Parts: sequence; C-alpha cells; structure tokens
Amino acid sequence: MAGAAAVAAMEYFGVNYKFLLDIDPKCQVDSTTLFGVAAFQQLLFLLTFAMFLLDYKFAILGDHNLYWAYMPALILLQLALLVVPHPTFRFTYRRHILSIFKEVFLAGVFAVSDVKLVQNIVGDVLTSFSKPLNDLHYILCFYWTGMSHDTKAQCPGDAFMRPLLGGLPFYLRFCQCIIRYRGSRNDEKAQRMHLMNAGKYVSGLLVIFCNSVPWQALGVSPYGVCLIWVCSYLLGTIYMFAWDIKVDWGLMPDPDHFIRTQSCLMYPRWMYRSIAVGNLIGRLTWAMTLMPSTFD
Repeated sequence: MAGAAAVAAMEYFGVNYKFLLDIDPKCQVDSTTLFGVAAFQQLLFLLTFAMFLLDYKFAILGDHNLYWAYMPALILLQLALLVVPHPTFRFTYRRHILSIFKEVFLAGVFAVSDVKLVQNIVGDVLTSFSKPLNDLHYILCFYWTGMSHDTKAQCPGDAFMRPLLGGLPFYLRFCQCIIRYRGSRNDEKAQRMHLMNAGKYVSGLLVIFCNSVPWQALGVSPYGVCLIWVCSYLLGTIYMFAWDIKVDWGLMPDPDHFIRTQSCLMYPRWMYRSIAVGNLIGRLTWAMTLMPSTFD
C-alpha cells in the first residue's frame, strides 16, 4: 500500500519513475494497479484474522486445537497471489521484482558488481523489516516445539539467531555501499560518501548488537546496560536522521551536491517539512522495537 501511494505521488508530480527504477517503458502497471493488489492482500489478511477471532472466541468451527493453522494459511494465500493471473501485473514484471530481491541478497556475498537505485530502495525497505525478522526464529521455534500456549518456547540458539536475522537487512545495505565504493575508484568524493553511508548501517547493526548481548551475564550492572542501550540508540538515530536530511534530501544549509535550492524543489515546501518531522518521529521510535522490555 505504501508503495502504491509512493507511485501515485510520483505520477501526480510527473516523476519519470520508470526511468529511475529501470522499469520497462511499456509496462502498464500504475498506482491504480498497485492499490488494487494491495487492497486485495489487505482483504485476505482481514478475512483470515476475523475468521481466527470468530473461531477462537465463539468456536464457529467447533471445538478443535488447530488455531495455529491460520497463520500458515494466510502465508500460503499471500504467496498464491504471486501465481494468480492479472491482466496488467504480468508474470514478467513479477519475475523482475523477484530478480531485484535476488540481486539485493547477492550483494551480501559481493556477487554483484554494481548496485542500481531500485536495489538500493529495496534494501532500504528491508531494513524496515528488522523487527519481524528478529522475531522469525522464535515463530519457527514455536511451531517446531509443539505450539504450547502455556509456556514460552525454548529456542536453542535464539540469542544468536535473533540478532543475525534482525541485522541481515542492515548488513545487505552495508554491502551495497561497499560495492558502490569499489565502483567509484576515480571519484574520491563519491567514495567518501559511500563509506559514510555504510557507516549509517553499521550504526544500525550496532544498535541490534548492543541490544542482543547478555550484558548482565557478563557482569555489567543494570545501569550500565541501560547506558549502553541509550548510547547506541542515540548514535544510530542521530546518524540516520542527519544523513536523511543532509545527504538524501539536501535540506540542510551548505550540504553536498544533492542540495535542493528553491528553484529545484519538486514538491511543495510544506511537504518537505512534514516528511522531515515524520522521519524524525520514525527515527526516534524504530530502535525501541528492538530493545528488550526487561532486564531478565
């Protein structure tokens, strides 16, 4: 849905996003198509969730213990949409999207020589899934160990797997920055920018690492643990927000060559201000989802 809204905004303001994202010029997929697909996905989710609630609370399907099946069923329904024919959103375009994800993951082992804008965007989107990926290991463990609702699932290797999965998107973006650094050997300024951009994702990895280490088991006091969390959180948040405003958007005084003067503002001024405020709020809250809620 967010992607459809972004495409709609670019269509409204006349941005040639097909050129920027290397999309086939003949592609007829537009924001209306994406809104339709997203709405159908949302409908499937709401129907499945409503069915789960009705079944669990009112036993509309009788007395059983198969409530665990709703989530796999929802996943299968969402995956089935990938093979459902669509008059506009053809299989060729779907395969192209999958190939982009493939390129993003191949960057993690430096198996690609170049990183395009669309791969950068997909990599950035994946960083928003750090928390769901962080929980993925426990979800799989919950199903594997019998799905008991009375006791917490005991997951071997959880202390290692959770930060590994949660940090994967930041690692992929870090690798993309290094690949772009290697490809800019004749441009020292570009190399410096790519290294600084890589540092942004290192700060994200630092937050995940600091919130995953069992500091108290290593003899650190609760106050020291809290201090480590807060320092890593502030470092990552300030770094990422400053980079967004100064480099990616060019909205601070005397920035680099991405500066946006009054003559080249594509959108209304209020939009830049409101998005900057929204970005700050998002940056102030993103790491909180990764922080432990207790000192247990």
